[in-house]
Amino acid sequence: MGTFALACAATDDALAWCLLTAAVALATTGTALSALTTLGLTAAFAAVLALIRPLLRTLLERAGRTGDELVLALLFVGLCLSAYTTDQIGVHPAFGAFLFGAAAPRGLPAVERSAARIRAVVLPLLLPLFFVDAGLHTDFSTLPAGQWGWGAAILAVAVVGKWGGAAVAARLTGSDWRWSAAIGTLMNCRGLTELVVLGIGLQTGVITETLFTLLVIMTVITTAATAPILRRVASDDPRMTPPTPHDDPEHAPGPGGDPMTRSPNPVLDAVLTRRSAPRLTEPAPNPADLERLVQAAATAPDHGRLRPWRLVAVSGDERARLGDAFGEAADTPQQARRAAAKPMRAPLLLTIVHRPVPNHPKVPEWEQLAATTGMVTTLSLLLHSHGFASIWRTGAAIEAPQVHKYLGVDDEQLLGWLYVGTRYASDAADRRPLDTPARITWHTSGI
Repeated sequence: MGTFALACAATDDALAWCLLTAAVALATTGTALSALTTLGLTAAFAAVLALIRPLLRTLLERAGRTGDELVLALLFVGLCLSAYTTDQIGVHPAFGAFLFGAAAPRGLPAVERSAARIRAVVLPLLLPLFFVDAGLHTDFSTLPAGQWGWGAAILAVAVVGKWGGAAVAARLTGSDWRWSAAIGTLMNCRGLTELVVLGIGLQTGVITETLFTLLVIMTVITTAATAPILRRVASDDPRMTPPTPHDDPEHAPGPGGDPMTRSPNPVLDAVLTRRSAPRLTEPAPNPADLERLVQAAATAPDHGRLRPWRLVAVSGDERARLGDAFGEAADTPQQARRAAAKPMRAPLLLTIVHRPVPNHPKVPEWEQLAATTGMVTTLSLLLHSHGFASIWRTGAAIEAPQVHKYLGVDDEQLLGWLYVGTRYASDAADRRPLDTPARITWHTSGI
């Protein structure tokens, strides 16, 4: 459901930006001919960006061989030039930034790392300032009593149009009412995009501050109501939970969607079907699921219950920072670029830190190390049984001071990383069966 809703929202946002362009052009030009000219120039600029996309990809690939700094500079310059172009055309600069983002190539590690660095600045610094600016233009005290009725009408029209429209469309295409209601609930969430559009409308004079305030109230209410309504609508419906990926259709989840119902012996099934996954993509376990799986993995054999380990989870933009630490520890610029891209191979990296209890009277350090590795093995099996995949990776970085400093590892042993995510369907791998008679020696009578 999440993937379907995101696809619908992306289409909806693209259409909204096109309509916004038309509205701004009509509002900021004097005649219909001027508005058509503005729309034509905007369409031409969008076509130019689409045509030069292969060239842009080649340019960024070559720049990536030199260093991430050049890629970051190219992206930033392209973003600014695109925004400046649409501003000169007569459309808001935000639309130019949107077009450049749509034209930017995907799948290049250097681009992903550079984008992560941009987000690392924008999200904690500039995004709060945007909300502050929106709040400064929202004044509830100046709203006359009669305007609150209009606010209720705006809210009703917005909900009926977005929630009702999406739900009815889903129902007409064959979905049941529960699924349709959930799709309508997700589509009814306005969020940041709505605030950006309202801000542009206010700046260009299309709407007044009073109308802006009423529309902000509608946006906040519909966004805040999404999560509780969705929980009520979705409840325990297995269709509305994330799909569980599996390589072999014979090992697909049984009724109810629980991977643990695949066979009469789910533990043996998980052990026999687990494979390391060299390529991983979204989704990865969320924090709540990860804590639950780690709690279960901690039941692995552990003499004295010492728990001689801890995990450092790295995800999102922090993967780029870990990649920077990898790169700083490399010997050559080429190795640095290759090392810096490694954390981007999975959506979640679990750093395994071994912290043995020294001079324990009953549990030697080698046995404590066995307890740590047993926990990691159990965790990888649990991840597999819940539809995720993983691979164990080490390398020279486990000894690098730069990596230890970033992860906060002090007087401990960094063993490696468990890369976690979802396996690509095309990466199914078979394993040769073990010659068990050659591996088992019996010392007993009767055999």
